[in-house]
Amino acid sequence: MPVNDYNPKSLTPDLEFDKFGAGPNNEVIINTIVRNGSDNPVPVSPAIAGDSLFEYTETPNVAPGASSVILAYQVPVGKNLSLKDVLVSGDSRAIYLLKIDGNIKVKIRTYFTEFNSIIKLSDARFLPGQLITVEAKHDSVLNSDFNATLNGTLE
Repeated sequence: MPVNDYNPKSLTPDLEFDKFGAGPNNEVIINTIVRNGSDNPVPVSPAIAGDSLFEYTETPNVAPGASSVILAYQVPVGKNLSLKDVLVSGDSRAIYLLKIDGNIKVKIRTYFTEFNSIIKLSDARFLPGQLITVEAKHDSVLNSDFNATLNGTLE
């Protein structure tokens, strides 16, 4: 078979069929029939997606050279958080720090040509009680507003 020919059956011989659909409670499911080497299908239960999380906060009028926590979010008791990304923005240059339980995990910078950025996390998992903060270190000469948005799923 030439390299540019794609055959999903050759890559996933046990996956017979998949299709997006709606479950009995109108939840999105993938209908999949999996075989375990015999002719008997293996039952696959539909997974129900969790609650979407879009947590937005803004801190206005941050002084030049100052650091400010612009977002603080604690994962609720009894829930896990799957975090897709964090959107950050401001009126001026800044260094943004994403901290988990007080420890810096990601640092990004925005510049004069682009005051918006996205920290992509690819569904990073957080446990109940973990604290997620976004801090902006203002790096310009005028007071500025900064904001951040967490985008994920609570399960």
